[in-house]
Amino acid sequence: MINKASHSFRAGDLAGSHINPRPELSQLARVDPQIADNVAELRRIIAFRNILVHGYAAVDYGTVWRLIEDKLPELQSNLRMLLRAADPSQNPSAG
Repeated sequence: MINKASHSFRAGDLAGSHINPRPELSQLARVDPQIADNVAELRRIIAFRNILVHGYAAVDYGTVWRLIEDKLPELQSNLRMLLRAADPSQNPSAG
């Protein structure tokens, strides 16, 4: 259970596939370098994912929560922009 106020987690909450983001993001630079170049802080995102998935004991959950609050909205905006650029039919101002 995540307790936002104290940033506390139970160790068992991190086990399992629900915390394992898809590894395809780590391969993006190889598959499509142009798109990868447009994802803000891609290398840091990949490194953070690897810490979450493979280094539970080294995770500072206060930092995790701050990243969720501070960086996730920016990442979502960046990815939405890339998706709209890849598929102009999804752009609300088009047509």
